[in-house]
Amino acid sequence: MKVIVCNSGSDGNTYLLNDDDMCIVLDCGVSFKTVKKCLDYRISHIKFALCTHAHFDHSKYVRDYLKMGIKVIMPGQVKKLYADNRYAVAAEPMKKISTDGIDITPFEVPHDEDVVCYAYLIEERDMGKLLYMTDCMYCPYDLSGQNINFILCECNYAKDLIPETYEVELQKRIVKTHMELETCKRLIQTINNPGLRSVGLLHLSAGNGHSGRFVDEIARLVDVDVNVWAAEKGLETELRLQPF
Repeated sequence: MKVIVCNSGSDGNTYLLNDDDMCIVLDCGVSFKTVKKCLDYRISHIKFALCTHAHFDHSKYVRDYLKMGIKVIMPGQVKKLYADNRYAVAAEPMKKISTDGIDITPFEVPHDEDVVCYAYLIEERDMGKLLYMTDCMYCPYDLSGQNINFILCECNYAKDLIPETYEVELQKRIVKTHMELETCKRLIQTINNPGLRSVGLLHLSAGNGHSGRFVDEIARLVDVDVNVWAAEKGLETELRLQPF
């Protein structure tokens, strides 16, 4: 299995889990045209898409997938916008969805007071278990016993990198809606297990993040064989259960 980063950031988020047999789309915030290019135009390869929440940088192009007859799993709050479309599937927190040989467990994470946001635990026999979590302040659940193999998690900013010149309300919004480096580190420490193989850091802030620093600090927390990387547009990286 390979992760393809179509884009990661406030201007749009879409990641592809892709192998020879299928593709799973994580969030729909990047144009369908761009996604097609990332897949070498193999649209039939897409089994389904997941949408985390209603903000446009994650949901703007949901309708394009539905028009193509591609199932999109999403919070009920997003589903209301596509109530009459049979390919729009409303997920319920902590209720497993099984489709195309893949188990998906959604759970709610804190992001914005008015917007429901889901993280997803995805399990497939050959891939293993993957956590996808973005646009949230922290993880409200203990995932230590889940034996997660791959983590795709937001690491948006570091407190010491937020400029003092920012207005107080902007500083508060950043802190209340996105995951800080130290919070991300605590989550990784909780999840860390002998089967962990890869940690991808998502949605880094252009002004308040530092990919090199974040990757280095988190790499110190896990085994030397764990691949720690920061999402950048166009990046592709392998997800392998075997460390070598």
